[in-house]
Amino acid sequence: MKTCSKCEEQKDIEEFYNESRSYCIECERSTANTRMKHYGATLRGKASQALQSSRKAIKNGGYDVFDDLTLMDVIVTFAFADGECSYCGKVTKNYHMEHIVPLSKGGPNTLSNICVSCPTCNKSKNNRDLLEWRDFDEVADVIFQVASRRGVTITEVLEDFKT
Repeated sequence: MKTCSKCEEQKDIEEFYNESRSYCIECERSTANTRMKHYGATLRGKASQALQSSRKAIKNGGYDVFDDLTLMDVIVTFAFADGECSYCGKVTKNYHMEHIVPLSKGGPNTLSNICVSCPTCNKSKNNRDLLEWRDFDEVADVIFQVASRRGVTITEVLEDFKT
C-alpha cells in the first residue's frame, strides 16, 4: 500500500505507475489532462492546431496549392489579431484561422492568405470567394492586409480574387 500525495488516498502499489511515483495513476492522468487542456488553449497550441488542420485539409482534399505557412506565421497572425475577427470585428477566444482565398479554390496556405475569423464568419463564408461573400467595403481591411503582406497593390489583389 502507498499513499498518493495528490489525492492523499491509500492505494495498492499496482495503482501507481511504479513505486517511485508519488501520484497514483488516476491523479497522474488528471494532471496530464489539465496540462494538455491548458497547452491547447495557449497561443502556440492554438496556432499549432490550426496549422496542422490546414495541412490535413490540403492532404485530405487533394488540393494542389502552394504551402509555405509556418507555425510562426500563424502565431504572429493570432497574436496581432488578439482574438478579433478580421471580418466583423467581434472579439472571441474561439477564433479560427481562415483562408481568405479558400484552399478548395486554389488559395495558397501562406501568410498572405490567412486571417483570424470568428466561428460565425468562418462558417458563413465557408468556401466562397471573399467578394462573393461580402461587398468590398465590408472586407476592405482584409484586402489591404493581403496587399501589404504580398507587397503588391490592391488592384493586383482584386485581380487575383477575380480568377
